[in-house]
Amino acid sequence: DTILVSDSYYGKKIASYHKAYGADYEFCRFYKLDCGTILVYNSIMVIDSDNVDEELNSFVNIISPISIEISNAEKLDLPAEYARKKRTLFEFSKGITDINFSDITVNNSLDGIYAILKDSFGITEYDAWYADISHRIRHKTAQTFLYEDKVTATMQFCEDNFAFFSYIAADEKYRRQG
Repeated sequence: DTILVSDSYYGKKIASYHKAYGADYEFCRFYKLDCGTILVYNSIMVIDSDNVDEELNSFVNIISPISIEISNAEKLDLPAEYARKKRTLFEFSKGITDINFSDITVNNSLDGIYAILKDSFGITEYDAWYADISHRIRHKTAQTFLYEDKVTATMQFCEDNFAFFSYIAADEKYRRQG
């Protein structure tokens, strides 16, 4: 019923999935190891741990997830098939005032959002994307935003005043216009 996580991005992400799904779904599992807490969602692993020990290395190699999110990945003993992915961090610029916030729809137009994301990120699994995002919206752990049917962003989770946005994209014909 409860889960103990740190006050990190990884802990907050795990907590948000626990709020949305609980422990009743086969595709969403939570594990407590001596060194931390782990979420396995479908075949994606999120690890909330400052330490990497033999137990964690063994667990990761047994599960063999498609992707792993952890703060200190260099300490994991991963097979050569795993490649490090780079993330880009954007920070909201102060002084932007030309946005008409009444043109932003929240948690609507999921098909329009998917069309932009499919083009921008190559997402092809509509049913899996829709099932996940609509479930997390219903459980109030995620929100989607669409601005004038041109630009979208997804708040993946908001825990303790920390919001994480991803899937930020613009329709191709509106890109590179400021």
